[in-house]
Amino acid sequence: MKSSAKKLLSLLLTLVMLSSLAVSAFAETKTFENYLMIGDSIAIYHDEPTVADKDKVHYVQTTDPYRAFPGTYSDFLKTELGIKNICSCGYAGWRVQEALLALGGTDYTADYMFNYGGDSVKRISTMSPIYISALENADLISINLGSNNLIQAFVYALYTAFEVDGTAFEGSEYDVQVLEYINELKADSSDAEALANLLLALEYTQRGTVLLKNALKMMPQAIVEFEKSINELFSIIYEKNPDADVLVIGVYNPIAELINHTIESNITLSENGKTLTSATATLLEQTVEPYVSAMNLYLRSGCSYSSKYVYVDVTGVDLTGSGDGVHLGTVGHQYYCSQLKAAIDTHFVTDAVPATKTYSPLSKLFSLFKK
Repeated sequence: MKSSAKKLLSLLLTLVMLSSLAVSAFAETKTFENYLMIGDSIAIYHDEPTVADKDKVHYVQTTDPYRAFPGTYSDFLKTELGIKNICSCGYAGWRVQEALLALGGTDYTADYMFNYGGDSVKRISTMSPIYISALENADLISINLGSNNLIQAFVYALYTAFEVDGTAFEGSEYDVQVLEYINELKADSSDAEALANLLLALEYTQRGTVLLKNALKMMPQAIVEFEKSINELFSIIYEKNPDADVLVIGVYNPIAELINHTIESNITLSENGKTLTSATATLLEQTVEPYVSAMNLYLRSGCSYSSKYVYVDVTGVDLTGSGDGVHLGTVGHQYYCSQLKAAIDTHFVTDAVPATKTYSPLSKLFSLFKK
């Protein structure tokens, strides 16, 4: 009888210890209260808006950062994770330089080579205290920057191919159009339609090789400027908030996506029915792709801060529903959200029952035997 009792007691103790270990080892995704989204137009809105929605985007960008634009990945993420507060620190056309200025860093906006379109220094300076406060209080931060560093370098190369002001086309069938599209891009470097039409004009005026040579000279400079700015941005983030969990989103090839959209949508130049040929499209895509890869590689592992944050790959993005072939539609934002959520579930976890408070029934069991 005594032997059986001892065996039973031993079995019970073993089961209790295993159950205790299982409870203490179980982990769940962290909960977040304050989310700071830092980004450009890819992050700040989706490209399937109504006219009223576009007004809302402008409102978010200028006067009401404490909300996510409906249908964007930050809006989806806020809902899925039950995040209480969000601050949208972003604007169409932002490079890393603008985000750096917004969070109290060095003003490189006028010093760097490429500075077309985007936000005004005056507006950024006005909003800066709000953004900095949000940074200091955030427990989750996502950063989605870099596309405009690449696009603006490419656009600058495009201007140079057209001799900047378009005078090389005076008297041609494209003269008025070229100047119009150049002025549109100067006002907004993310104007995908204007960029697509300039690419078409470039091909049919035999200046594609000039663009390629210029891009090869200017794209490396864009990478240098990007790396310098993003390092300082990380320095500020971790100085002001060393405990925040940070997600850094990679970039996809915006020029390749624009070119694909231009061909697939059969966009033509003026009324002459001319479209971008696949040969020129391939040439332009291959010109940009190495720099997209270099930027992603730097963010993934080359940056000195890469061990502190989680890199999120988005090169598999689906731009179905995108109005211009560059910005995210609903499908694209859902993909971004799923990628971010997967990264959070994998890397930002906590013990469901903290080890210091893990319940173990051992003491209860021993107390019963003492009675």
